[in-house]
Amino acid sequence: MQSPGYYQFFSHSKILSGKKAMEHIPFELESLNARKPLVITSKDVTDNKLTKKFINAMKDSGMVIGALYDDAPAYSGSTIINELSKLYRYRGCDSIIAIGAGPVSDIAKCVNLLATFKEDNILDFRDRTITGHMRPLIIIPTAGLLGGEMSNIADIESFSLQSDELYPDVVVLDGRMTRAHSSIEVVNQAMAALSHAVGASAIPHNDPINDAYAHTAIQFIYDNILKATRRPKNRKAGLALANASAMADVCFSNSPRDMVKLLATAMYQEMNIPHGISMGILLPYHLQMKLDSKKKVREELLLAMTGIDEYAQTPSRERASRAVQLLWKLHEDLAGILPRSFNELNVPRYKLDVIAERAALLSEKRYTAKECLKLLTQAWEGRA
Repeated sequence: MQSPGYYQFFSHSKILSGKKAMEHIPFELESLNARKPLVITSKDVTDNKLTKKFINAMKDSGMVIGALYDDAPAYSGSTIINELSKLYRYRGCDSIIAIGAGPVSDIAKCVNLLATFKEDNILDFRDRTITGHMRPLIIIPTAGLLGGEMSNIADIESFSLQSDELYPDVVVLDGRMTRAHSSIEVVNQAMAALSHAVGASAIPHNDPINDAYAHTAIQFIYDNILKATRRPKNRKAGLALANASAMADVCFSNSPRDMVKLLATAMYQEMNIPHGISMGILLPYHLQMKLDSKKKVREELLLAMTGIDEYAQTPSRERASRAVQLLWKLHEDLAGILPRSFNELNVPRYKLDVIAERAALLSEKRYTAKECLKLLTQAWEGRA
């Protein structure tokens, strides 16, 4: 690994992980000078009795919950964000706790924006630079993370906000909350995290701190994804994958969005296919395309996947291709859960042009629609 001439890296969140991690929340709030949180979660979290687990973890602390809203939708729309900011003020809250996966964290970050700046409409932030320290925000991830929940990004309707001020202050990874309910939920979460981590560690220039996060995330995923797909409720495997997601979100926050992420976002917007499934399909095709076109794929990717022994035994010139072979092998191991192509998901071929154009637009001129379509077509046909 070469020492970079210049790099920058930032991660704000304190991470609590392991047994009874939630019981530390009242202390963390006190340290942030907060005592009355608004708790935001969703019906599925409550139906799976995870909200009750959270409340039971708090019951001996004396912490006052200002309000609990457990009907967050699967869409981070401006209406619900604006309404919850009013609830925050009406109940005299001074912090926010988000429990769940996906849009719950986006909603919480945006409510925090309105609460901090005492404004009423999140759409007013569309073109604004966000500066100034936010109110305390704690995120408790559950299984089925889509990627980005613990990042410095919030997605609202048709646009995204990105600022280091949007990082949660504390991320609480508790095995009681992170057990999955199905193999597809495991794969969706793990492949989103793997794609973010691989994307960060495969770019030509290296940021050694980001690499450390990315490589650890990749190791956690490779060590646990098959265990978790066989036994989705395996607490240790679920917690390991949640840790991988947290680290991958830090990588995601410190790296540009690559073509895999952009196409997955466009695929979700056009076809409603979960991000992690799309990224899992696209990732090996993307790296294979790089290899075939003689573009650099960093050999340290193999080190993250296999550890030092195989890395050292593999000739330097073969390490990148060996890493891509391992991604194809993972695809094979996940057969029946992760499709090999978008054709298997019944994505109409005529939709590929629309999705490619949408991804190119999201890239802000870093990729052309033609480049996006080439990768998308290979992933639709199922050929590298």
